[in-house]
Amino acid sequence: MTKSRVCGRVVTFATGQALICVFDEDDLLPERDFGIIGLLDDAYLAHIYAGALSRMYPQADISGVGYQPPDERTLNVVRSLLPAGVASALERTVDNLLLVASSLFGGGAGAEEHPTESAPSLQVSKAIQTMRAAGI
Repeated sequence: MTKSRVCGRVVTFATGQALICVFDEDDLLPERDFGIIGLLDDAYLAHIYAGALSRMYPQADISGVGYQPPDERTLNVVRSLLPAGVASALERTVDNLLLVASSLFGGGAGAEEHPTESAPSLQVSKAIQTMRAAGI
């Protein structure tokens, strides 16, 4: 998905930020305080993030990845295990992260290759004339 002209920049930015959240030692359930249970909020965030990307960009071919987000039943079990409000906070985090990423890097929908004639070109002759006029 990061290589897609349609969603690549959004996915790249959002994935980097999601990974920062996953590896943050001071998240909602820090591993140093809660041990292995502290990994549950990280895993939940990672899975709901992946699911959100699949829903946001259903046209993206992820068949080679071999990942399927957990089904709703599994997510409900995890939601019930997490302390009150944690699942909602993580879901809002993912939604807001993707909203910000889309705001910053969106607009690529339907992006096409730029034709060669519209590619920028350097103005070498003008630069040489300017240099000569400046005595350089």
